[in-house]
Amino acid sequence: MADTLGLLITRAGKPVLHVAFGGSAISEVYSVLDINRDGLRELAMLENFGDAGVGLKWLNVWDFRRVVAGGLPTTPYRFTAATERCEPGQPGGAAVGSIRQYQLWVKPSQTPAFKADERGADRCSSLRLRPLRQQIPPLKPDFAAPIPTRLPLP
Repeated sequence: MADTLGLLITRAGKPVLHVAFGGSAISEVYSVLDINRDGLRELAMLENFGDAGVGLKWLNVWDFRRVVAGGLPTTPYRFTAATERCEPGQPGGAAVGSIRQYQLWVKPSQTPAFKADERGADRCSSLRLRPLRQQIPPLKPDFAAPIPTRLPLP
């Protein structure tokens, strides 16, 4: 369900930071265009969780210019990307529950502005998601991102 993901950051081909995200469910990592206009690209990680008919996805955007003690990056931006609540054993089975997906948008600036478009279905048996809300504030997860641990460089 959750493993440890390691990340090695290099500058000019030399290692500068090696971190581990213990107990995370990070499945995808992306380099993102400079959304906070500090001259550096940000790093986005998609985190997934699934158990007994419940599926959740979060998008974490890591800022390597803003660091905490020990040189670890911070996650100033963390949003819900998708939810699926189709627990087995409910009356009606897959006919009840909900599916929501969020397309996230950002307007780059020193303080980036985020918006989201929401699509979804109120029945898990539905094969089509319909537009629900546009240009809404992105949903924040109700718990914090995995805290990275700095590891010694090789």
